[in-house]
Formats: sequence, C-alpha cells, structure tokens
Amino acid sequence: MQAITEAGEDLEIRRHVRGHMREVHDFFADVLRRVQAQGGIHQERDADTEAWIFIAGSLLVSVADRLGGLLKAEDFEAIKSERLRWLTGTP
Repeated sequence: MQAITEAGEDLEIRRHVRGHMREVHDFFADVLRRVQAQGGIHQERDADTEAWIFIAGSLLVSVADRLGGLLKAEDFEAIKSERLRWLTGTP
C-alpha cells in the first residue's frame, strides 16, 4: 500500500508497482483459467477481468485494515459469498 502511495511521486516506483501488479494479475488470471478448465468457474466468466476484480478486492482489504472498522467480518463474508456465487454461476 505504501508503494502505491509513493508511486505517484516517483517514476521508478510507479514502473515497478505497475509491473508487479501486472504479474499478480497474470498469476490470478492463469489460476482462474485453470480452475475454469476444470469446471470450477462458469465458462462465461472472463478470467482477465475477474483477476482485476481479485486485485481490487485485495486493495479494499488493505485500505480497510489501515482505516480500521470500515468493513466488518460479515461484510467480507458477504463479499466472498457473492464473488463465489458469481464465479460458479450458482444461485
């Protein structure tokens, strides 16, 4: 989180953080594609888009941790439940 904050002020940090986030995205997208190929994720879901949503969720957790009290445990459970429901295509 600190690197993201400092990235706005430093081109080198910005470049590194961008590259790192792309690597994280690619890792998540690859895992999602493999799970999708095994039938664990609905075929209509776009693995690249879903990978960015995973990253966005991780950033939300980081912000919530830093602020304290932004989200409760049940909020995280509800988010997790809805994401799984969407990914698997189950009602």
